Amino acid sequence: MKNLIKIIGALILVLVISTPIIAEKAPDLVVKEIKCGPGNKLQFTVENIGSVSLPSGWRAVADVFFDGRKMGHIDLGRPTSGDITPARGTASYLVVFDILRPVTVKVVVDATNSIKESNEENNTMTATLQPCEIAALPDLTVTWFSHDDRVYVLMVTIKNL
Repeated sequence: MKNLIKIIGALILVLVISTPIIAEKAPDLVVKEIKCGPGNKLQFTVENIGSVSLPSGWRAVADVFFDGRKMGHIDLGRPTSGDITPARGTASYLVVFDILRPVTVKVVVDATNSIKESNEENNTMTATLQPCEIAALPDLTVTWFSHDDRVYVLMVTIKNL
């Protein structure tokens, strides 16, 4: 009897090990990139790497953290460009948070778990960003001037170097 139990146990183990695991077909949101965007603003890209589209009427947000401090959330349904609704869809988000000093940025997509995903463990990306490039300011230099004391006129030539 003991041998029979051992054999049945071994057969069950073989069946469990050899049974293929079928991945659930569902959307899967991931952060693909975090960077400085135009105007010193934070920009990030999200992709639906899942095999199916997001459900009709979906709503989700991304939480943004600077050095561990929550800055706010971003409506993923309102991208700057692109669309994450279809399978393999990608969207970019240019947001109001300025990158003016070195900072560690963390973006968590679907932070409230409002979308059922095939993998709920890959929704976060962290990146250390340096200050965004600031457009060069004018460098004005007086290259010539003259005055006429008789009529109180000052003439100046200014050049932007």
